Amino acid sequence: MEEYLLRDFEGRLQGQTLSPETVARHRIYPVGSTMGILLDYLGVDWKRRAAEDGEDFSFVGLLDEQFEVRPVSMSEQLAWAKRRYGFEAIAEATRREVEQYLASYEAALEEFEATPGYRIEVRVSSNGVSRSRSSRSRRWVVGDGTHVFSRHYVTYTLRLPSDGFFLQVQDAALLDVTDWDIRTKSVVFFSPDPPAIALDGGAMAPISDGTYDFERVAASGDGLEVRSESSGTLTVDGRQVTIDLVNRSR
Repeated sequence: MEEYLLRDFEGRLQGQTLSPETVARHRIYPVGSTMGILLDYLGVDWKRRAAEDGEDFSFVGLLDEQFEVRPVSMSEQLAWAKRRYGFEAIAEATRREVEQYLASYEAALEEFEATPGYRIEVRVSSNGVSRSRSSRSRRWVVGDGTHVFSRHYVTYTLRLPSDGFFLQVQDAALLDVTDWDIRTKSVVFFSPDPPAIALDGGAMAPISDGTYDFERVAASGDGLEVRSESSGTLTVDGRQVTIDLVNRSR
């Protein structure tokens, strides 16, 4: 098992550090597995504690309890580990990787925002929303996971059954933004043609600039389907179309 975990760690490393794209999975899989195996070896009943402690559970907390490490001793051991494993060199390599990753994200996002056609944004509550997605291109995750962007989603789907909300975008670049403070999610994508929109069962033909309140909405287009049975606001400003199901006027 130890050899398997070492291979998993080493296979993800690029020189001295990790690519930012692999950080989330690296933290979840080999690090989590190693913590569990170490606690098993020490005879700690961590599975029961994980179930009982809920959000207060942490592997590090259990290791701290097991070894009874004093704060002063921990500080000394941390300093030793940094010297032993060349922490400063690792940190510098990681900073370079992060800078390159963010620069490539900004460049990709700038290209995305210059896409011709109609810019469509849909805003919905993130409470209870479920997401599924399949991407065939590089996916950037930045801002502590608040911004996710890919140049090509084969399919991207959001569902919120309590509001009768459904969104599906196919074969398109898409930006997914989550605001954890106010519990909202926005998705942005482009359509070469104006979407067909119906408010409260009545079709808008053609769509024209303005702000419109609705009790239910449906929109469709090339690789696009949106529908909701809850109230909201539609804003059309030239080639920008926003369906807002969060800031409802009614």
